[in-house]
Amino acid sequence: MSAEVTVTLGYWNCRGLGEVARMLLEYSGAKYKFVSPKAGPAPFYEKKEWMERKHDLLADFDFPNLPYYSDGLQGGIRLTQHVAIYEHLGRKFGLVPGPADETEWTNLDLFREQAKELIPVTTTYLYSPQDRAKGIEPTPEVMKAKKNNFITSARNIIASIDRKYGKCGGPWMVGKRLTYVDFVVYESVDQVRSVLSKKDEDEVFAGADHIANFMTKFEAIPKISKYLAARRKYPVYSERAFVGTTGKPTD
Repeated sequence: MSAEVTVTLGYWNCRGLGEVARMLLEYSGAKYKFVSPKAGPAPFYEKKEWMERKHDLLADFDFPNLPYYSDGLQGGIRLTQHVAIYEHLGRKFGLVPGPADETEWTNLDLFREQAKELIPVTTTYLYSPQDRAKGIEPTPEVMKAKKNNFITSARNIIASIDRKYGKCGGPWMVGKRLTYVDFVVYESVDQVRSVLSKKDEDEVFAGADHIANFMTKFEAIPKISKYLAARRKYPVYSERAFVGTTGKPTD
């Protein structure tokens, strides 16, 4: 990518499905700008303006949506679908296995898809669309039940990743090579712990020592460490959520 080309990454002003791409761009040292549509005011945070304008704003994209990625070149890369963006950046920056490394490719696919299982688990806990549509808070009873389901599901998924990672020999997800799936696993797992109190976090991560070590190693990568220290950690998902918008819950 020439020095004059600036990548554009578009997403809501939160981590959500756009944060892995931001970390990949930060790690690579690529020039990029982050642009974000605005939701409506509280208590509804409607997406009406974005929904009405997205097809015009992204007229040269095959599937206008968020997040979106453009390399700034005439006739260049225009992508939506978050995994397509991750995979493009992984190839672009050499963060994929070698062409003959079938075992690593297989493990990359497995870890990516298993980590993605954390997304609906997390967002189901954070959001309550029927209440947001009414402009009201979900009841404590509803949120307690949602949190209990979240803790159980997240614990099971993270334990499964921990077991598989423990068999791969490390230090990274597919072995000795850092790949884009390390960014995917890190962010998916970190989103879980970012919306849990310390007590609940201990429950979810009990026994997941391999993942705990992985998270520490990943955070120690100099460019990642610098970015994590400066980034906006909240909202984890959008301001439309009822949890994870302002900071880590207390016990």
